[in-house]
Amino acid sequence: MRDRKLRTIGVLSFFTGSVFVVISLVFFYLNLSSKVTIPILILFAVIQFRLAPRIYNKIYNSKIVDFPGWLQNRFPPKEYDPGFASSDIILLRTPSMVLSGPDCGESLGLGYLASVLRAEGYRVNILDSRLERLDVMQTVELLLAYNPKALGVNLNFQYLAASTAELLSALRSRDFPAHITLGGLYASVAYEEIMEQIPAVDTIVRFEGEHTYSELVKFINNPQKWPEIQGLVYRDTDGGVIVNPLRPLIKDIDSIPDPARDALPLAARMGGYAYIVSSRGCNGICAYCVQQRSVTDPKGRRWRGRNPTEIADEIQQINENYGLRRFSFVDDDIFGASINGKTHAHRVAEELVERKLDVSILISIQPRDVNSEAFSLLRKAGVDSAILAVDNFSQPVLDRYRKQTTVDQNLRSIEILKDLDMDAYLGIIMFDPWTSLDELDDNMEIMTDIPFLRPWQVLSKLEIYRGSPLTEELDKQGLLEWNGYTASYKFIDNRIQSVYMAIENIMKTLHSSMSELDGFRWGNLGYLESDLWILDHFKENLNEISAEYNRQAIEISRQVVKRQQVTTEAINPDELADQELTRQAELLNRQTLWQIKELRNEAMDDKKNHEVERIPVL
Repeated sequence: MRDRKLRTIGVLSFFTGSVFVVISLVFFYLNLSSKVTIPILILFAVIQFRLAPRIYNKIYNSKIVDFPGWLQNRFPPKEYDPGFASSDIILLRTPSMVLSGPDCGESLGLGYLASVLRAEGYRVNILDSRLERLDVMQTVELLLAYNPKALGVNLNFQYLAASTAELLSALRSRDFPAHITLGGLYASVAYEEIMEQIPAVDTIVRFEGEHTYSELVKFINNPQKWPEIQGLVYRDTDGGVIVNPLRPLIKDIDSIPDPARDALPLAARMGGYAYIVSSRGCNGICAYCVQQRSVTDPKGRRWRGRNPTEIADEIQQINENYGLRRFSFVDDDIFGASINGKTHAHRVAEELVERKLDVSILISIQPRDVNSEAFSLLRKAGVDSAILAVDNFSQPVLDRYRKQTTVDQNLRSIEILKDLDMDAYLGIIMFDPWTSLDELDDNMEIMTDIPFLRPWQVLSKLEIYRGSPLTEELDKQGLLEWNGYTASYKFIDNRIQSVYMAIENIMKTLHSSMSELDGFRWGNLGYLESDLWILDHFKENLNEISAEYNRQAIEISRQVVKRQQVTTEAINPDELADQELTRQAELLNRQTLWQIKELRNEAMDDKKNHEVERIPVL
């Protein structure tokens, strides 16, 4: 059987069946009465039911169900692609089951790396475990079957470190011989921790990896050359870790070939976006962000933009060759430097407007960059949605995060996007270790009337990223508790914990209605037929329901804060979110579900009427 899951079920069934047979034989041998045997068998069934998931996972991850080597060539893994078997290098995107519309795109980092290596004559394939929806052990089986000479693994995100470690450990335990290199942002900043905790890793490429990795591949069997490779981390013969000086940033990023688009057809079938990089680097200094570390060298941060004509060429080619119209610019700072009085985004937009492409574009932006003139042009170019990093609506918090923006700028940017009929996702950070009740109250007072928000965003917390200035400050103050690759913190004011838990209970009460409204957000991959009609013909009605829902839900949350503000002692969360507030939340939940149901019915009736009107009269 080529499917590891089926093999696991087979072993589990054999195991539980054998135990059952042994128990039955014992009963028969002891000649026990049915009054004794039936309760014991029922107890065994209950225990088996409770333990089955754990036993299944243990078996699934173990060597027990590994495919014997002598059978692999005849019966390769289910997802096996013969074209990968001749690879010199496989570039791996680590498994992750977290996917939404904007997330359904390729790893452009691996795409750029593949294009550079292929230009140098190497046989390179990209294994995108994320888009292929492969788990850790399925990926392990494929890599064992392909058996490349070198494996490059993208570890961009901290939350994937544990599963990456599990994957690499499983490979080495099965005698996987290839040279394993990690790259990506998280690997670049946490290289010491990774080399210490993941012995399966041979080398790490820090930050921009195109030139560093190609040099490593060239001298992969000649470690004497490794000390000359800038940006490389490796082990010496005694097991110690050597960290070479960083490589200067690539000045002319137009010199890098366009990324290999191996996984784009799969992303397209999943309803995903085509990713575009129009620049590298960022002018921001946000204290919670580790991205700035990727563009820092001894001479300071440097933003670099691509030629707008080449960007428009790439978009047009993808649009024409793949039939894709949804694009996502993954730049950290798409506005970047100003050239001849025009920002980078302005110049890119002019190129796209001139070509009159039918495209839908998502960009990530800072409130300080939003103005009516620039965004009117971007709207004409096809930019119809944005991730807007407002972060907070309290000025002390914005200053703490070094946002270089104001609450008024946040509000103006939201209003401009709304007036231009652009959809937006607002990046919000409501809680951090220093959060005060006054800051929460300031936020919620403003948020009750903010479009684009969802009530659950009042629970958003500061994420701890290795290497960010805020993480270093929290570490210095002894406020972080590390558990493997992740860290947690407690609130300095213990009243904030009570408030957080109380609001969390309220949001659980509102869960079903929030899920329904979230289903209408951009990037959703599973729209119902009625929901598509609502988005096209009843958007204003939906916005009215959503706005009133947000107002009431956030107001309920604000009442929790108000109750805690009257005392210096932390109030029990069940008292903060008492029966009165819970009833308000339950009523809002039922009322909103009913409104959405009625809107869907109205939409379907309207759709049927339109279809009847289109039927020709004979």
